[in-house]
Amino acid sequence: MAEEVPTPPVNNQQPIVDVVQPSQKKPKQLFSETQIAILRVLNDGKPHLRDELINLLPNPEFSDRTHFNDHLTALRKKIRPLGHEIVCELLNRRVSYRHVRLLHSPNDGRR
Repeated sequence: MAEEVPTPPVNNQQPIVDVVQPSQKKPKQLFSETQIAILRVLNDGKPHLRDELINLLPNPEFSDRTHFNDHLTALRKKIRPLGHEIVCELLNRRVSYRHVRLLHSPNDGRR
């Protein structure tokens, strides 16, 4: 069977909105697009300046430290149970961040 292709709106008609049925929902992603971008940069294990990471945010010209910290806090909460961490370092009087692998997971019962 051929799929029906929605026709584009004519004149002042409202655009057609695709309705997703409950059985067709996309699986929820573990990380947001912004968090994925931050992890891609930090994955090399080297320290990266805060300003470099702020530029990865969707609207860097409107972003500030607070907005970045919100993304970083959410990301840390997601990766910590997986045995990873993002550490903050001071290099040459500038704040930088590094992605590290923990020696043991916080959930494995060791202290």
